[in-house]
Amino acid sequence: MKLPQAVDTERELLGILLFEPQRIAEVIGVLKPEDFYLDRHRHLFRFLVEEFHRGKVYSSHMLLDELRSRDLLDKCGGAAYLTKLVSSSGVDLEGCMRIIKDRSASRTIITTAQQALFRAASEEPRELITWIVNKLLGIEDSRNSMVRLEEKAKEVAEMWKAGDADGVSTGFSSLDRLVRGLKPGELIVVAGATSMGKSAFVQNLALFWAEKGLPTLILSLEMSAELWAERALSSIAGMGTYELRNNPARLDETVGMLEGLPVYIDDDPTLDLTKLRAKVLRCPAVCFVVIDYLQLMRPLRKRDSREREVAELAHGAKEIARDLNVAVVAVSQLSRSVDKREKEAHRPRLGDLRESGALEHDADLVLLLYRPEYYGITELDGQNVAGKAEVIVAKQRRGPTGSVWLRWEGEYSRFVELEGDDAPF
Repeated sequence: MKLPQAVDTERELLGILLFEPQRIAEVIGVLKPEDFYLDRHRHLFRFLVEEFHRGKVYSSHMLLDELRSRDLLDKCGGAAYLTKLVSSSGVDLEGCMRIIKDRSASRTIITTAQQALFRAASEEPRELITWIVNKLLGIEDSRNSMVRLEEKAKEVAEMWKAGDADGVSTGFSSLDRLVRGLKPGELIVVAGATSMGKSAFVQNLALFWAEKGLPTLILSLEMSAELWAERALSSIAGMGTYELRNNPARLDETVGMLEGLPVYIDDDPTLDLTKLRAKVLRCPAVCFVVIDYLQLMRPLRKRDSREREVAELAHGAKEIARDLNVAVVAVSQLSRSVDKREKEAHRPRLGDLRESGALEHDADLVLLLYRPEYYGITELDGQNVAGKAEVIVAKQRRGPTGSVWLRWEGEYSRFVELEGDDAPF
């Protein structure tokens, strides 16, 4: 089988670099020696890159002398070949890079598939899948991510002036005023102690986004898809599950309200970072990914501490958010020390994130849920907090910290906006 290649384009690109050596700065970070099909081109490109890093730029005659002195001239094609390359100038450099990179990617896919076929007979499927994914992801590792600060600043300024700087609404106007919505590429952590309503909160977000036509993927490691469906029906209908089950007309009406909503649920309990990336890629045009919850994900390899395993998961989730341009909402448990504190001190803090400071480090936004009534507290500073929940914005890269209050309707597994004087603070 003949592998894809673009030898003529490789010659054109190398000709540009020999004619205008300073332009290699535009190529470094996009192409690697391995992206070239011919060995002579790989040797030449590697030499040019190494010399550039040493701060050396050669004229064509000096280049031939230098290659000859290092016994590299023949490996790079010889004097006649290189002289002919130098005359190949005036070509679109960016176009050449794109073609060479595309052919290299095609070769990597083909050789990876061939090697996987050979290795499949003797290796564990899980390990082989991880190897395949890492090989294929490496194709995109060399993309040019550099932009001028001036250009990015102008882009941000135009968004601000046009009023387009805000992210996607959470569905809670009071929270939106504080966090200005959620944006693709961000890792959002929703944390709370046991029974604070974390799963209900992220389900509220998912249903709201789906109603707005934004595809949302829920990855549930704690609850089955069936239980998520039951809770969704109860939340939408505003009825308890027992009551709804015995009201066929209202049940059919509620099911109809879910028809066509682009929300998907996957309750695979063996989720790891490799599977996470694969599932997101398979989900059609997904905008939001909900993980319930992060600490239940499996690490790709055993670490010497649970903290390091969770750190790997947090960092991996953030990478996927940025690489695939989706907002990842990760539910997290808090340390059990929250429940052991004195009654008035149960309100969670950023340092309570369980098993990992990496969650705090990698997250763009951290929301902590707190229901005082769960601890027998119905009044705070003279204000009634029965049936109410505080959403604490404990960290926010793009804005201030603070908190808002919502009503908790536990029998319907949902949070709703408080109105007027009903808000405690």
